[in-house]
Formats: sequence, structure tokens, C-alpha cells
Amino acid sequence: MVMELLNRLYLINGKKNCYGNTDALQTVYCEVLYIEAYYEGYDLNDYALDYSNCPMDEVLEETQNTLQSNINTGSSMTHYLAKQSVNSLLDSYEQNEVELIKYNMNKEKLSGILTSIESRLTSNTVLKTDYSVDDIGDGTVWIACATYYMERYLNLEAVQTALHVTTTGWSKCSSDVFYNWPVKDWHNGMEKIYHTLVEDYDIKILIYSGDDDSVCGLGGTMYWLTRMGWTEDSQHKWESWTIDGQLSGYYTKYLKSDGDTAIHFHTVRSAGHMVPQTQPERSLKLLQKFLYDFD
Repeated sequence: MVMELLNRLYLINGKKNCYGNTDALQTVYCEVLYIEAYYEGYDLNDYALDYSNCPMDEVLEETQNTLQSNINTGSSMTHYLAKQSVNSLLDSYEQNEVELIKYNMNKEKLSGILTSIESRLTSNTVLKTDYSVDDIGDGTVWIACATYYMERYLNLEAVQTALHVTTTGWSKCSSDVFYNWPVKDWHNGMEKIYHTLVEDYDIKILIYSGDDDSVCGLGGTMYWLTRMGWTEDSQHKWESWTIDGQLSGYYTKYLKSDGDTAIHFHTVRSAGHMVPQTQPERSLKLLQKFLYDFD
């Protein structure tokens, strides 16, 4: 069922369909498919192959005592995007009723789906004070919720002073930005922005990808880069880079049509979605290369 949905999302009669096709975005057909895909995978852990989730992880809002939880109910972002699709179909129901009924999506069913999504988005649980986990049962304890320790650390006055930032209440996500982001922009790609940055501004750009990233996989990053139309530099194509003799990843430089550098692309060996978290030494080396070595 999942593969069937993916094929329908990406291709129809051999042509690009809902993804990678700006003309198809937010059509009735695609919104219905998004909702079907949501019900096939809303309870999956988005980061399961990358690192074990904190039991209270992947939340977008937190108070002192409660927070939105995705325990057994997937990521808040997953629910929110599905809610956008349902609301879009409900808002345009009158003019699209015939097509929606063809897809077995009448108004009553859509309203029921919206209610169930909102229930998942607003389910709360008590915030635990002990984030250590012994999930094997052998007495070995690991830190499952480093994110919350990070938030507490980065909100210490001494830390913010040392970083020379304005004293503020820092958090990993901004609910104000997330919930007020224009719906029409959710499925817009960044390709035009990157082209503008490369062609019109004299800045250096580094794109990196962990080769164990289960969220934004390396293959997808390379596919996206190929579609941008830049040329791989034959002198710097899939070069290995190392730290103390250990392979740390591969490097490719992409060139503009005039031969100048477009972007630098690095893979990071054995890094997951959060590269600094899963490979801190290689992440630091990458930052140093960007600051001091790249043109």
C-alpha cells in the first residue's frame, strides 16, 4: 500500500505528478493523496533509523509542566501538514464536491478526519524530569532527551553572555513561525532561492549530508543537486576527506556556467540527520573547512 501511494504521488502515466511538479501542488487529487499517505504512516517515528527518540521528542510547543507528545502518534509536523490538506479541501468543498466524492472524500468524512488530527495535535502528557532511559534492561543508561538538556543549557545567562547574544528565551522550534507560515509556501521548493544566491551574490555555500541520514537521505540530496543544473568540477569530484587518517566523507565542487564555484558539497561519513550530534568531530572539521579553506 505504501509503495502504491508513493508511485501515485510521484508518477502518473510515467509523468511527474504531485511531487516535483509545481503545477500539481494543492490540487484536489494531490491533497487527497497526502491525506491517504498520512494515514499510512502518521504513527511512524520520523527519525527511527537515525537515532532513538526521546519519549517526549519531536514536539513544537512546550510549557513548564506539559508538552505536546508524539508517543505512538508520530510527529506534530506530520499531523499539522495533514490538517492543512484537510482544511484546504473543506474550504473548497462546494466547487470540488463531485471530484471529492469520486475519491470517497465527502464532507462528513473530511470533518471526521480533521477532528481526529486535531485530537492527536492537542494530546498532552506530563513532562518527565528524568530523561535517562534503560531500554535494554541491563542497567545501561543512555541520554534519550538531549534536546531538553540543550535548551536548558543554551538558556543559561552565562552561556548566552559567552556567545555574545541578546538574552532571550531560546527554543529549538518557534511555534509562532511554524503555525503562521503561509500555507501556499509549504510545498514551494528552494531552487529559485539557491539559484539567486549563487548567481547574484558573491558568497560561498556549503551543502552537507550525513550518509546515514534517514530523514533527508543522501541519495535525495544528490538527486536535488543534479537537478539544479550545475556542473561537477572534474578536479574535485567525489574526493575523500579524512581526519587523522580516518575516512570522514566525500567532497564535490559544483560550478556555474562561467566556471566559477557554485556550491561545495560534502558527505559526512556515519552521520545521521543531526550531523553535529552524531559526528561532532567531523562536523567541527567541516565548519573549519568552510570558514578557512573554501573559495
